[in-house]
Amino acid sequence: MTKKNMVSAVLFLALSLAGVWLAFSRVESFRNARRLKASLTALPQGTTTLEEAVPFDWEAVYSFEPYTSREEIARTIGFDSPEIAETIGEGVTQLIFVREDRVVLCVCAYPENLGYDVDFTGCVRYGEHTPFTVRQGSVVRLCRGAV
Repeated sequence: MTKKNMVSAVLFLALSLAGVWLAFSRVESFRNARRLKASLTALPQGTTTLEEAVPFDWEAVYSFEPYTSREEIARTIGFDSPEIAETIGEGVTQLIFVREDRVVLCVCAYPENLGYDVDFTGCVRYGEHTPFTVRQGSVVRLCRGAV
């Protein structure tokens, strides 16, 4: 095998592996988004914690003010990821769930389109058992703090 063919084969293999990794991460995000919506929209009115409500593994979840740049988000969560999305306007729910220095779900949409809203700014870490008030309506709203 010539050197040119070897480089081509290695490049092809690297691109194929990158494509498989990207496809898998997207599948995980779609699955987590579907599971999160089902879980949050089924919550009864009252109080809950994210440990109880979020149906996938996560270590921290971040929420940002509107118009926070990708660079600021990456700096805050401690790493960059192609999954990071900037908020697109006022009233947008933005949640970034991370585990082991990777984004396992980035939610960035209007609550009316999601069916839920999780209202807090900053970070909630798994194990803190932070109480959230659950209010049922056309959109299920979780607000940081007990009833």
